Amino acid sequence: MKKGNADLKRERRLGFIMDKLLRGNLVTVAELAEKGTNERTARRTFNAISNLKTQRIRGGISPAGLYYHDCQLSKHLNEKQDVAETAAKYLSSNASIAASAGTTVAATHQTMVTEKGVSPVVVTNSLALVNQTEAGEVFLVGGRIDPQSNATSGEDTEKGLKRYPCREGLVGVSGIIPVEGEDATLHIHHAHEAPLIRAILMNVTDLLVIVADIHKLGKGDPWRLATIRELEHKEYPHRKVVLVTNKYEDWKTELGDKFEKAKETYDRLQKLADECDNFNFIGVKRRDQSD
Repeated sequence: MKKGNADLKRERRLGFIMDKLLRGNLVTVAELAEKGTNERTARRTFNAISNLKTQRIRGGISPAGLYYHDCQLSKHLNEKQDVAETAAKYLSSNASIAASAGTTVAATHQTMVTEKGVSPVVVTNSLALVNQTEAGEVFLVGGRIDPQSNATSGEDTEKGLKRYPCREGLVGVSGIIPVEGEDATLHIHHAHEAPLIRAILMNVTDLLVIVADIHKLGKGDPWRLATIRELEHKEYPHRKVVLVTNKYEDWKTELGDKFEKAKETYDRLQKLADECDNFNFIGVKRRDQSD
């Protein structure tokens, strides 16, 4: 599949940044400007990457124990950042937030802190959120540290997430597929993450924000979390659920042969939003990537 000029520029920009970080060097906005990247794009890229094992610094980014597998997390970086910037608008500055692990979750939190100037109280198992230097008040629940997900996991982690009845929740999923009964199912890739995310899904009282870039739509992973209709909470009947993703038509080239499945899932989620009083579905328009 032939890549457009914007895609090639984005790949070169990310390749330049990752190469310098892996060599133990910092990268600055000024360096990217010399290579033709405008300041806004440079800062958005730094904010998105900073939820990996890096440290966001004034005017740039520096490595902090960055390894090869962390670089893989930068896949679909622009899609995730677009979702994060929109999702952050729905979360409150004065609420307690239960947050799962995941790169889009971390990017959403980073957006709240660096661009909105908000430092919410967060209860999480995500080490990435803790490592964000301007993270505000963050409570890390205990458990076994899992390097693959950069988070704590296990029974102690699940108990910790259930112990705090947060008003709002922020979770990422790795797959969403349409199912019989005019519904859609949320999935996660790793078994040990499933009970942790369910603990958040079922325990927040006021608002649940689910983030998933467009590449997650139409993708069914091994472990089922819940359907959209199952998220209607009997104990908290007025709780709102918001799912944020990208508009599928803006990423047709990148989706390739997965486009039709993504579109089918997107349309199902939109129909659910029309039918369910407490479910809102947000499709984020692609930001200008021409630079």
